[in-house]
Amino acid sequence: MPCTILFEMRKIAFQPITWLLLLLLILATQFPTLFAFYQSGEGYQFGGFLLNPIDGNSYLAKMAQGWEGNWMFELPFTYKESKPAALFLFYLFLGHLSRWLNLELIMVYHLARLISTLFMFYMLTRFYYQLFGDPSLSHKLLVWVLFGAGIGWVGIFFHQFSVDFWLAEAYPFLSAFVNPHFPLGLGIMLWMFDKQILQARQGSWLLICDFLFGVILGNISPFSVVVVCLVYGGIALIYFIKQSRDPLIRLFRRAIPFFLGSIPFLIYQVWVTKSDILLSEWSAQNITPTPPIYLFILGFIPVLLWSIWGIIEARKISDDQVWIACLWIILELILIYLPTSLQRRFSVGLYVPLVACAGLAFQSLSEKFPKRKNSIRWLFNLSIGLSLITNGVILTSMLNPIIHHNPDLYLRKDEVMAYQWMRDNIGKETVVISGEESGLLIPAYGGQRVIYGHPYESPNAKILQNTLLSFYSGKMALSEQSRIIQEYQVDYILWGYREKAVSSSPPSILSTNQVKLIFDNPALSIFKVQAIQ
Repeated sequence: MPCTILFEMRKIAFQPITWLLLLLLILATQFPTLFAFYQSGEGYQFGGFLLNPIDGNSYLAKMAQGWEGNWMFELPFTYKESKPAALFLFYLFLGHLSRWLNLELIMVYHLARLISTLFMFYMLTRFYYQLFGDPSLSHKLLVWVLFGAGIGWVGIFFHQFSVDFWLAEAYPFLSAFVNPHFPLGLGIMLWMFDKQILQARQGSWLLICDFLFGVILGNISPFSVVVVCLVYGGIALIYFIKQSRDPLIRLFRRAIPFFLGSIPFLIYQVWVTKSDILLSEWSAQNITPTPPIYLFILGFIPVLLWSIWGIIEARKISDDQVWIACLWIILELILIYLPTSLQRRFSVGLYVPLVACAGLAFQSLSEKFPKRKNSIRWLFNLSIGLSLITNGVILTSMLNPIIHHNPDLYLRKDEVMAYQWMRDNIGKETVVISGEESGLLIPAYGGQRVIYGHPYESPNAKILQNTLLSFYSGKMALSEQSRIIQEYQVDYILWGYREKAVSSSPPSILSTNQVKLIFDNPALSIFKVQAIQ
């Protein structure tokens, strides 16, 4: 079995178009980040994230905990000390790896993103080659799945922001662009859905791989585990109805090690977030509803229209991978509209089976209407072309923020110097009060805890966000500022250019003897709380 898979890898790799698609994917998902680093200039430093820097810096904060030698996660964006928990082990490991290799956290982050993208690319290539066999069609589908989205670009003209601009876990391109765990999770899902491996007689090496992938997927994407479980359940039901005894036994042998690796972590994650007060508050506000259905459809047309016909035609095909693609779509469309707080999280990799079913529709229509084959091919190619525009808009829209050093993407080098000073001179268990933007950066660069820094990972986020706005508004009374310092056990106060964007007037407490200036540069000043009166 290992030899067979290696042979398949070699056969796929020797296709010149495969190498070209891989090169284009790497350029499209990695080069913009390299360009942003290159544009840093003398006074600025690129933060490392072009899309969703809020979550990006939260991953960096988790890696910083690993750098410090921790294997247990603590909430960094809160002034309260949280109970250590075995969560986010993937990013803690990357932090340890950064220390072992003596590399910057952000460098290891993007290296991990590149490696995960390569794994995802290989598994996608296997998925479509095994499903269709036809190299020409497989390559077209790879172009569609790797670079395509919906027609959300049309919504821009009507001031609508559809899901293909931001729902990264659903689209391989965005997954590869934003972080390492999305493409890694999608690659593992495709490993579990691989027809050749699914039908093979499991050797010990394969069982070990399934177990390890279960452990990894359970840690980085619990929602993907749920989808894999449900798809396997659907396939098992089909085997049972068809009385296919041998495939059913192989399926169970395949599922058991994966579930042994993943399910215990899911149970632990539910238990720890319910038993710890802070983690429970964090979980309660982690609400991610599916957007209105018209925005969802806009983000998946035209592939959605083709895939509907493909699902209808799939009932005539007896193929494990076809069943998997159809179940993947149907189950996720159900999950994302169930009345739960985490609806859209279940859209993991949805674009992949939609493109697969679109390929089935193309094959079916070409066979049914041979005289119209050229027209069908033209319409299919047009659909692919229309689907590429959204990601083109995303890439071009990044140029202006990069050139003008948008503060959401760039830090001033004086600011970075201040955070480094904090990392070297201030204890990690201390609490810093700062503006909202600085509160996102301090745990990642300095390592201290903050009152507020992340809309999900700061418990009671809305209340604390308003507290910071009031504190830095320049209008709050000194007595109220002192009360906040005491209530939130603040050790240090930060006053920098990000805080000055809220108000040009510093909090009045900074001009009293209750605090002492301990660091000052053009970007920001750091005050140590002395004694609150």
